[in-house]
Amino acid sequence: MSQYFEWKSDYETGDSTVDEQHQYLFKLANRIKSSGASECKPIIMELYQYTRVHFKAEEEIMAEFKYPALDDHKKLHVNLISTLNNLSDNYVETKNSRDDLLAIFGNWIINHILNEDLRFANFVASLED
Repeated sequence: MSQYFEWKSDYETGDSTVDEQHQYLFKLANRIKSSGASECKPIIMELYQYTRVHFKAEEEIMAEFKYPALDDHKKLHVNLISTLNNLSDNYVETKNSRDDLLAIFGNWIINHILNEDLRFANFVASLED
């Protein structure tokens, strides 16, 4: 089975901690993809918990740099946590539920990295100029 999420250099923020955490989120999503629908619940819970850890770390880094869009960024994080919470609470052990979860998470994380996280990376880069 091919990977659903493939890490690309386009996703790199320049912060090794953030990039490693993003790559781990991809690995968790790929574990969900390669597992049977009935085996996904513990991995979904790990994904949910790790996402919370990652968001906290990312927000702390942004606060250190006094990122002006931090409050908006936090709201995006809260929205995904809420979505993941609802999906995990209502998860039915079927292939469609698993695929729905992966589609929502996949669209969110890739768009979030490419748009929001890279916007922060560009902000940090502008401070170094």
